[in-house]
Amino acid sequence: MSRAAFATMVGGRSASTVEGWEDAGKRPRDPSIVTRIADLEIARAEDWYAPAPAPVEA
Repeated sequence: MSRAAFATMVGGRSASTVEGWEDAGKRPRDPSIVTRIADLEIARAEDWYAPAPAPVEA
């Protein structure tokens, strides 16, 4: 699925918004988007607020 299609499905503004979530570690400002993603069982709402695991160095 493209970023644009995903943005449309969850109520995001654009593909660049989804890119910010993925690449920059940002989270949706609109709580209804977080709820929609949780309703679709893609991620739980609390997943957006939990710290990411630290990268493992080789």
